[in-house]
Amino acid sequence: MENYKIIEGSKSATGEEIKLHDICRSVSTNEILIVVKAVNHHHKLKGLAVENKVTGASDWLSIYPDGELEVIANLNQ
Repeated sequence: MENYKIIEGSKSATGEEIKLHDICRSVSTNEILIVVKAVNHHHKLKGLAVENKVTGASDWLSIYPDGELEVIANLNQ
């Protein structure tokens, strides 16, 4: 997957870099989101995204401004 543009992440409400498998809460909507790896082959993009399969949320992490997401936990810990 060379020549793919990497989509940058964002920082949490406490200023920390949001990482893969973080469980986050949107400060403005209270929606719970899980950070996952994502690839868009059509547009040659890759990076971190957030999703919630129950609510249907699915978007690049970068659309959330710094401070919008609060990290609650990480699935790997």
